[in-house]
Amino acid sequence: MYLLTKLLPHTALMAVITASALLTGCLESASESASNVNSFPQGDGTGSGFSESTTGSVTNESNLDRNQVRVSVQVPEGIADGEGGRRNLLTTTNADLSVTRVDENLQTVDDLNPRIKTEDNAFIITFRDRSQVPSDIDLIVTATVGSNTYQAPLAAGSRHVRLNPFTDYLVHRVIDDELSQTDINNLKTCSENLCPQALVWSPLVDQVQNFEIDIPSNSSAGQARSFLDERADFADFVAQATQALTLDQDRIGSLEGVATSTTSFNTVYFGTSLNLDRTENTPFWATRTISRGESVSNNGVGFAYPSLTLTSFAVELLDLNITSLASDVPYIRNSAGFSDLDGITNSHSTSPGPAFIRDGQSLIASRPVFQSITRQGDRTTGWAPDPHYLAGYLLGETNDPEALLSSYFHAGKTLSLTATGDEQFDRDKTLEEQATSALEINLPQWGDSDGTSLNPHPDYNLIGFELIPADGGGSPAMVRATLGAWNSIFGDDERITANEDTSVSDGVVWELTNNAPVGTNTGTAPYDEAGFDINAIDIQFSSDGDPAFKGHVFYNHDTVEIQEAGLGKPNGSISPDHRWMAFSARSGSGTDTGDFIRIAHHHDGEDSITFGDAYRLVGYDITLNNDEEQLEQLNGSCLVAGGSNTLLVERGLRVSHTPSNTGSYTSPEAFENPDLELDSIEPQAGRFTIADSDTDPNTVIKGFIADEGNTLVMLKKTEQSLGIMLGFREDEPAGCPSS
Repeated sequence: MYLLTKLLPHTALMAVITASALLTGCLESASESASNVNSFPQGDGTGSGFSESTTGSVTNESNLDRNQVRVSVQVPEGIADGEGGRRNLLTTTNADLSVTRVDENLQTVDDLNPRIKTEDNAFIITFRDRSQVPSDIDLIVTATVGSNTYQAPLAAGSRHVRLNPFTDYLVHRVIDDELSQTDINNLKTCSENLCPQALVWSPLVDQVQNFEIDIPSNSSAGQARSFLDERADFADFVAQATQALTLDQDRIGSLEGVATSTTSFNTVYFGTSLNLDRTENTPFWATRTISRGESVSNNGVGFAYPSLTLTSFAVELLDLNITSLASDVPYIRNSAGFSDLDGITNSHSTSPGPAFIRDGQSLIASRPVFQSITRQGDRTTGWAPDPHYLAGYLLGETNDPEALLSSYFHAGKTLSLTATGDEQFDRDKTLEEQATSALEINLPQWGDSDGTSLNPHPDYNLIGFELIPADGGGSPAMVRATLGAWNSIFGDDERITANEDTSVSDGVVWELTNNAPVGTNTGTAPYDEAGFDINAIDIQFSSDGDPAFKGHVFYNHDTVEIQEAGLGKPNGSISPDHRWMAFSARSGSGTDTGDFIRIAHHHDGEDSITFGDAYRLVGYDITLNNDEEQLEQLNGSCLVAGGSNTLLVERGLRVSHTPSNTGSYTSPEAFENPDLELDSIEPQAGRFTIADSDTDPNTVIKGFIADEGNTLVMLKKTEQSLGIMLGFREDEPAGCPSS
């Protein structure tokens, strides 16, 4: 075993990930699991080229021997002369390079003394006494540019190191600040023996290059690191990857049991964005709801449905079991008329890569997202999303999950593109800064043994979250949050009609409008008398006579023949056991409806909360008033259910702007609210309310219990905000002081 691992280089791990990606059916993008090697329109990833179905992490390994690595040094404008590229960085060869081994304080303990030469706009480093490029975590490439020093890990996912402020931050944050010498030694041993944590570091080195963050001109190396540390989304991505890097081996699992197994989910995705129109310097709100993707080729029309796939790949010779995650979510953005980039089907598609199951329930994975291109007439637009970290929760048995739930934040840019050749483009200018909080509900696809008929349970608890657009777009006229029940549900093999009731115990309809306190809708419209049609086949036509909310169930579409354009598109999913339903849809025919997500769960007596249980919280809040509008994503938050009181801890990142102040838009920044102690939880029929009329009468949490108390689906209100949250029971939620 030792001999075998010595013969297999560290990069063999990425080959394993590539092999597992192949098993998901993503052959064309399998190499993305490490990097985009030699993807031509973007050259070596330092220029302004743009191509779809790649990430921003393009590399150039051409004409390299196995013991050679290419290094591109990139510095902020004003620091040195060089060739301009993305993120306000210049590529320069006016630098002195070295490769050293360092300790946990970044002090040199050994100089590898390789041969270094310049070639075109990069450096070629040759390790003369080695047959391949070494990849220990403590090997660092250092570039001195004038009075500034930048560093990068040598162990990139490819043999092309981009050395710039992003890698400099990574080295200082992870090796200097987070890792001990013991951690470093353990990871070096791990790399030699191909343990799961070794799959984290090299992809991370590449993935920090995917972030579309412009470094301010004339920033010194230290100033650039401080700037990136203040970008809460980037700093949090690195922090979560570091946690995965240092997880105890006994806390890591995968989908095991057979040599190769695949679990496929239908994805219900709902995104809420507070973006910035760079052309007008104007912030605006938008939603993202799922759709059906279409592509036309010589072979006809192909369709893509929102989905996520987990593939377990057992490498028996290495005694290693790996889980690979890949997803593809076609969606449509809606800013209610503010942006002329709306209305076209786009895709939030992630590169296949390693995923770990932490403590038997939490699925953790970094998710680099592919760039995409949309076309409107002669206009070509590029969408360049940042990667994000997934910390989802698997419900039910690990090898036979009932659902995978998550919420996360992702940013990025929208760019105008200029054609430079056949399907080759250059970035022209930035049109929008993207900032999106998302809920993702993944329910298993139906198998042959699940049949094809809809057989719903009689009663479901229900939560809804909805944005109703204002005239002229740009800002919601209302945010509506609903907790209730489908207590009258009926149907046949292909259709379900559900009647919604918010008058049940703990039921509520909260409504938030700009510059007005959150109010409670005590009337019956639009919900109590509205039917919710759910259709089992996604080729139903819409008509004016249909209810305002029309859902199309989709499960495994492999056997569904759809040849006509313009047919109804799927916006929801039902689990094979009918316990879970979720829908993400755009405004219906009613005048008082918006874009929404609906999550329903069949309640039974096993769904309860034990006092003292701690829950990791994810989700997001929307604040609307004339003083400030905010989108807050929860991360590092928790809730502890108590017999006499309940502790609420809220941390995360925030995007905000002041409507009265042009140019007040803030990029993602960290926030931490004061801890709150609220009244105890008293569930009824699987629903509950947490409030404290004495201490903080404006803060109320309502929700329902699922998965035998392991999962909470919740709404939260304050005087001026509404939010939707998911709670996952864990023994030791991060950041929970009482856990």
